[in-house]
Amino acid sequence: MEISEITKIEDLIAFLKGVKLDLYLFGAGVFGQIWGQFLDKYTINWKGYIDNDQNLRGRTINGRKVCMLSDIKDKSSISISISISPGAYRLKYDDICRQLKREGIEERQIIHIARNTYISNLIAIDVKDAQRYFLKARQVRNIFKGRRAFVIGNGPSLRISDLTKIKDEVSFGCNSLINLFDMTPFRPTVFFFEDPGFIKLYFSENDDNLFKLTSECKYVFSSIRNRLFDKYKDSFENLYYINSYMNIDDSVEVSSDITKIVYGGGTSLFIIMQIAFYMGLSEIYLLGVDFSFRQEATKTGGLVINSSVENHQENMPAENEGVYYVDVILDAWNAAKKYADAHGIKIYNATRGGKLEVFPRVDFDDLMQNLRGGVQQYSIIFRAGIPHHAAPIREAA
Repeated sequence: MEISEITKIEDLIAFLKGVKLDLYLFGAGVFGQIWGQFLDKYTINWKGYIDNDQNLRGRTINGRKVCMLSDIKDKSSISISISISPGAYRLKYDDICRQLKREGIEERQIIHIARNTYISNLIAIDVKDAQRYFLKARQVRNIFKGRRAFVIGNGPSLRISDLTKIKDEVSFGCNSLINLFDMTPFRPTVFFFEDPGFIKLYFSENDDNLFKLTSECKYVFSSIRNRLFDKYKDSFENLYYINSYMNIDDSVEVSSDITKIVYGGGTSLFIIMQIAFYMGLSEIYLLGVDFSFRQEATKTGGLVINSSVENHQENMPAENEGVYYVDVILDAWNAAKKYADAHGIKIYNATRGGKLEVFPRVDFDDLMQNLRGGVQQYSIIFRAGIPHHAAPIREAA
């Protein structure tokens, strides 16, 4: 059986126990650590980690040493399982395969486990015994039924003064929005974080920011794939965990039940939209969703660098700017629109400028004036359609 065909954990265990060579995991990050825990749980023999990060060289993770490929003298005696995240897969997978072969590893020695995102997802749930934590989100199903809300992006057009104007509205935010908490009384009703760069930046020294989020936001959502889940999974009544999943083939799905799965789409905002749908909202306004990035990659491998473009609001840190897969993100926004249209949910773009034209646009200032006056009608600046090149969308339970 090929690794790509495996859909059951028991078949994976049998496959890995049948590996005759010394097994190493390539990648000692979050996904590699989960894989190491899985191998230990089912008493599968493995030697250690291989990673290109010099800072990890010689460290011990999951009781195994991290080395570089050049540290292994007899490369004919090893088998390497590439254990990286779906996000890293896009950026690094082909380069890693070329590196392995350039340094003497044959194709037969490589286990392409990162290509099987389905089984990788099952492993994370199994290792962390996470299923019961996903079910906790049933508490918030339709909790905002029939109401409106603002979904806040972190784009450069976002104004602190605008956030203050919506401080009494239901709202959703994520990641670096936490930087603005000291500048405005606004707090998002729902806060989501998952990005490894954000977690590393804000939770590396202590966990004060987690206590800040859970005390100042009514609902907080995160993924199981970080150390905060391991440490605090039972600690906060308003902290919910989701099973976030990204297809490496870039197909886009929308979940109607976040207690089962939530699909990635190249941006945290797509996950937020699925949470918002589940919470029963009938009207959603986007704000600060510029959809323009300094480094934009396409599915065909092209890379456009816009040196004059800022990714984030001016008070947010510029570290780990990253590459944004604009085709995937656009497909995700189109998926959100198609789902919303099918379920009677209205989505409007109240962003000041930007390039996202999937949704009808409304002027933010006019909108706020009308909402304060109890007026539900306002001018739609531009009604957008779904671009013809959008990927097929499937709704998943």
